[in-house]
Amino acid sequence: MEKVLEVKNVYFKYDEQFILEGACLDLYKGDYLGLIGPNGSAKSTLLKLILGILKPYKGEIQIFGQEIREFNSWEKVGYVSQKATSINRSFPATVEEILEAELKATNKKKKTSNRKNNIDINKVLDIVKMGDYKKRLIGNLSGGQQQRVFIARALINQPELLILDEPTVGVDIASQELFYDIIGKLNIDFGMSIILVTHDIGVVTEKVNRVACMGNKKLYMDCSSSNAHVHDFIKEIYGEKIKVIDHHHL
Repeated sequence: MEKVLEVKNVYFKYDEQFILEGACLDLYKGDYLGLIGPNGSAKSTLLKLILGILKPYKGEIQIFGQEIREFNSWEKVGYVSQKATSINRSFPATVEEILEAELKATNKKKKTSNRKNNIDINKVLDIVKMGDYKKRLIGNLSGGQQQRVFIARALINQPELLILDEPTVGVDIASQELFYDIIGKLNIDFGMSIILVTHDIGVVTEKVNRVACMGNKKLYMDCSSSNAHVHDFIKEIYGEKIKVIDHHHL
């Protein structure tokens, strides 16, 4: 099975304080990984290391078989940040303009032109069920609609790996349900590998096929979400008071 990502014994520190010690993780083509952990457990730091924004103090990260320091095919990786929906309501750009800007930037990096820009944009908007909103101002959309637009922007490059950092924060329940349907489709129908950082433990045990849990400077677990010990382990990391609820309505 093709390995998409490998994190090997990674350490990271800010100043003299280690916040990540000995992290190991393998991600394979078609995996849908849920990454969970309490606030301050270095989940976002791990994502920044995977995205090449930060450099490990020790250890190695490989993406698509290449050492991250040598990797330059970043069009294979899509990323939607936690703050994607915190956009100024007066921002004067339409959904179409935001995607066109991303497409132009992509073509410039590749030094190519694309005569089918509109088709590409329409396709990704249809995937995220936002085709009817192409001419709408991004600032006039709901949080859930904005999130789907930024997922569409991440899909412009047709990535093989999609990384989502707490994408449903501040999004209503109906939009969350639609979001998880879309991500599931990308994973199952398009074979896209997914890393989903979330606090929604019920979703982790219901939707993803693999789970990793962070806490106390460690990446503690990497296993199938159907593993009988996942619920007990989550309680150990989060504390005994945590209650895991299965989202059967999703």
